[in-house]
Amino acid sequence: MEIIIGIIFVVLLNIFIRAVFAGGQSLFTGDSFSESMRGMPDFKIRLKDTRIDSIDGEIKEVQMKGLIPVSRPMNIGFVVLLRDVTDADNPFPIISLHDSFQAEESVAFCHSGEIGRIESEQGFTDWIKVSCIFTPFIQTPYSGRREIEVRVLLFDQYNRPNFKRGMLLSQSGLVCTDKITFSTNVAEAGYKEEKENKKEAQSLSIQVAMGLAFSDGSFDSTESKVIKEWAKRNIDSYPESDQAALKSSFNDAFTESFTKGKNGLIDLSTVTARLSKIGDKKSKYDALELCHAVMGADGEIAATEMQFINKIAKELDISSETLNSMKDSVIVDIGSSINDSTSVEAMLGIDSSWDKDKIKTHLRKEFQKWNNRLNTLPAGKERDNAQSMLDSIAEARKKYN
Repeated sequence: MEIIIGIIFVVLLNIFIRAVFAGGQSLFTGDSFSESMRGMPDFKIRLKDTRIDSIDGEIKEVQMKGLIPVSRPMNIGFVVLLRDVTDADNPFPIISLHDSFQAEESVAFCHSGEIGRIESEQGFTDWIKVSCIFTPFIQTPYSGRREIEVRVLLFDQYNRPNFKRGMLLSQSGLVCTDKITFSTNVAEAGYKEEKENKKEAQSLSIQVAMGLAFSDGSFDSTESKVIKEWAKRNIDSYPESDQAALKSSFNDAFTESFTKGKNGLIDLSTVTARLSKIGDKKSKYDALELCHAVMGADGEIAATEMQFINKIAKELDISSETLNSMKDSVIVDIGSSINDSTSVEAMLGIDSSWDKDKIKTHLRKEFQKWNNRLNTLPAGKERDNAQSMLDSIAEARKKYN
C-alpha cells in the first residue's frame, strides 16, 4: 500500500512540476513582460507560500520581477540554488530528494532552465514564478529550526557560468542575481546527523554485543573475534578519510565495554535507549544480527543469551517475525542444546506473559515451520538441528497441554 501511495505521490508531483515549469519561454507571454524600462524596478525575487492537497508540508513558490540588465539581445537561462545558512559562517548545501531539482553529478538542490531571448531594457513588471521548493523533498544537514537561503541567478546561455554540485564556481556570463532566506522546522534527521548517528549506532551495537557476550558469565575468544570482524567490515565500508577516527571510536567502545562487562557494570538500558532513539531501522537490525552472531560464536545457545536478545529486540521495537528469522538461522547453523524448561521457552520465543491458549497457538506454528524445514533439508547437521527443535517443541507441548 505504501508503494502505491508513493507512486501516486511522485506522479502528482511530476504533473505539478510540469504545470509550473512548462516551457521556459512561456515566462515572456502576457502583460507581465515589458519592452520598456519605464518605472521598472531592479531584478529581485520573493517567495510565496502555496500548497498541493496531496502533499503534506511547506511549498514555496520562487518568483521574480524587474529589469533584466543586458545591453544587447541575449538568450537568458536561470538557475535556483539553495543553501543552509543557519550557521552563517559555515553554510551547507541542501539535498534534493527529487531528481528534477538535482545538480549534475550531485544530489544537491539545483533547478535550472531557459527564460528565452530578451532585448536590452526588458524585464517583468509583475511577479513571475520561476521555481518551487517542496520542503518535504529537501534534506538539510541537521534537524530543528533551519535558515534556508534561496538564490536565483540569470545568465547568458552562450556563456554559461560554471555550476557544479549545486555551487557557483565562476561568475562568467552572469547577468544578475538575488537571494532571500526563509525559516523552516525540520523534524527528520539531517544528512549530517544521519551519518553521525550511523557511526554512533555502530559503536552502541558493539556495546550491546559485549553485554550479550558477558550475559552467560564469561567472555569467549570466539565472541571477541566475531565482534572485531564485524567492526572491521563496517570500518572498511567508509571512505578512507573516516576510517581512522571510526576505528578509534570502535576500539574505545570495545575496551570500555570489556572493562564494564567484567565487573557487571554495562548499563544496557541506557545503551539500548540511545540506540532506539538515534538508530534507523537498518542500524537496529544490524545490532540484533551482531548479537545473534555472538550468541552462536561458541557453538552453543545459552538460555541467558536468548533471553537477553529477546529483551533487546523488544527495546529496539524489532518485530517477533524478524527476531525469529534471525534466531532460526543461528539454530539451523549451529544447533541448540536445551537442558531445562526455561531454556525451552527462551529458545522457542515464548513470552512469559502469554496465556496458555496463545502459547499453544505459537507452538503449533513453530511445529509446522520446523517440520516443513526438516522435510526440505538433506541429511546432515542442519537436518539434525531442525529435528532438535521439533523435540524441544514436543517437550513444550507436553508442559502446556
